[in-house]
Order: sequence, then structure tokens, then C-alpha cells
Amino acid sequence: MTLDIVMPGLDGMSALEQILEFDPDARIVVVSALNQTKLISEAIRRGAQDFIAKPFLPEQLQQTMDVCVGACLGVS
Repeated sequence: MTLDIVMPGLDGMSALEQILEFDPDARIVVVSALNQTKLISEAIRRGAQDFIAKPFLPEQLQQTMDVCVGACLGVS
């Protein structure tokens, strides 16, 4: 799953925590135009699998999602 940190009417960090409370096994990749080290660290600390800074190439998203799914399936 991809999740943007900045959304109208919703805090992405809170959404991240709520999703993981509902499904602790969810694999979430955070995307944001706010490419700040503190934000990235906070997202990972709260349970995101990875972070992609916008704008990104489709290939970057595909590679990140492949790694995420592979980790979930136990494939390296």
C-alpha cells in the first residue's frame, strides 16, 4: 500500500498508525514531496516499510513495491 503523508483533512502519520492497528502485517510505503530526514525517520519508526520522495519515476515505485512484497513473502 502507498500512503501520502500530506492529504486534505487527514494526517498521514495518524493514518499510518490506524492502518497498522487494524492490520499489523500491512506493508506501507510512504510517499511525500516533503523529503525531510526527520519525516522519513518518523514514518519508518511508526511502521512504514519504506519512503519514496515525490516526484518519483514509475520504475522507482515498482522496485520499492517489489522489495516490499518480496520481504512479505520471504523472497530476497
